[in-house]
Amino acid sequence: MPVDPLKMSFVTELSASLWSPGSAARSRELTPLYVDRYRGPHTSAKDTQHAFWEFVLILHGRGHLMSEGAELPLTPGVVLLIPPGCGHRERSAEPMEVIWAGLSGSRLATMPTSRILRVESPPLVAQGEHLWVHARQRHDPVGGELDGLTAALLARYLHVLDAEPTDGADLIDQVLAYLRLHLTDCPPIARVASRFGFSEGYFFRAFKRRTGCTPRAYLARLRLEHAALLLRQSALPIARVARLVGYADPLYFSRAFSRHFGLPPGQRR
Repeated sequence: MPVDPLKMSFVTELSASLWSPGSAARSRELTPLYVDRYRGPHTSAKDTQHAFWEFVLILHGRGHLMSEGAELPLTPGVVLLIPPGCGHRERSAEPMEVIWAGLSGSRLATMPTSRILRVESPPLVAQGEHLWVHARQRHDPVGGELDGLTAALLARYLHVLDAEPTDGADLIDQVLAYLRLHLTDCPPIARVASRFGFSEGYFFRAFKRRTGCTPRAYLARLRLEHAALLLRQSALPIARVARLVGYADPLYFSRAFSRHFGLPPGQRR
């Protein structure tokens, strides 16, 4: 029976069978040990410690990460890199959706282990969600791809950590990541423009130059492509998939899906 990602986390350990013994053997430089996703309250009173590095990526909700008497705010778009042996726990009375990714490999040997590193980057969270989607393919030999995606995630994280403050051009990339994170509950596009400091007219022009389509059309495409992924990788009812990607009316969803892909949702399984 498929697991609903909005209700619980997945089994943590990634099976060694995902890596082949040949050219796609598990990387010793960097490899994911697990990629979990969880949505719900975080109320543990006990610290957790790992013998490996861990990414914590915040998709939705708000809370704090407690570590050695300090409190780090957790909001959508925040990414933490927690070193081995660092006691920590997440606190959030309301549902908070996170991705956890355990990391191992020689590329981490030179990383500072004295503190938790925090950045705020919606595109980075979207990249982590992409890794999670691929990690769900537990019966396919995708280990080499998982290693590559993990390496790309770490490289982007370090780039964000060292980067100068973003300029206006980078804001469109942040908008794209924001839309990917808010498929179900995206506010009106005019409000999105205001959130990132754009006038509505300039936002529409800049967005179309960057993507070739309007924000509304881009969001619709994201929703339908995510729906296709859910249909292929789960047995969720079509009406449930429609709601998960932001369509309240399953019939409207089916018509939009058929127009986009040329076949109805039931034939994408």
